[in-house]
Order: sequence, then C-alpha cells, then structure tokens
Amino acid sequence: MKNEQLHQLLYEALETEMGGVQVYKMAIQCAVNQDLKEEWEKYLEQTHNHEQVVRELLGKFSLDPQAETPGRKVVRHIGESLVGAMEMALKRWLAITRAHIPIIGWTKNLAFLMTWNGEVNFQLMRW
Repeated sequence: MKNEQLHQLLYEALETEMGGVQVYKMAIQCAVNQDLKEEWEKYLEQTHNHEQVVRELLGKFSLDPQAETPGRKVVRHIGESLVGAMEMALKRWLAITRAHIPIIGWTKNLAFLMTWNGEVNFQLMRW
C-alpha cells in the first residue's frame, strides 16, 4: 500500500469515528428503551476511544487531523445524513426501537436500520 493510500484511509477512518460519535449521541437522545440506550452509551464510549486512536495514528504520520479529503467529505455526508434522519424522526415524535429490515448502511461496522409498520422505527447496530 502506498503512503498516500494509507493516509487517505486514516482520514476516512477518523471521519467515520467522528460521525459515529454524532450518530450515537443522537440515537441516545432518541432512545426510549433503557437497555438499548445503555448499549448505545457503551458504543459511544468505544467510538470516542476509536477516534482518539486514529488521531494518534495521524500524529505518528505527521498528518493534520483537520485536513479535508474527497473521501472524508463523502463519509461525513453519510454521517450527517443519518443524524439528520434521526432528527427528523425525533421532531415527528417517532421512537428509536429494535427494527428488523435494513434500509441504509453506515460504514463497515455500524448499520442504520429502518422499518415501516404503521410508523417509522430506527435502529443502530454494530457488528
């Protein structure tokens, strides 16, 4: 792997973790199930840790964590879109609950799920 490719992957990894933090924060705000909320709080803590690890890696390569890349912009857009969808649902008094049918994907280890059964329900899952 060339250094430039590695650098791009690190930037995208940082943006993924930063977006994950925002997604989990919003999910926690929307959660009505206490068990699910507690699970997401654990994931939020893990995601904060992942973000710190990636920042440290960027530092080891003398890379600016604020640098913009095309791939990073795409990852950010996906995260912002998911947070926006949850905000819209929250404003309409919809709850985040356990769902079953995947509609929208998010990164390699986080999925955003949506079902329709008279109302919209959202779920975030790690695998």
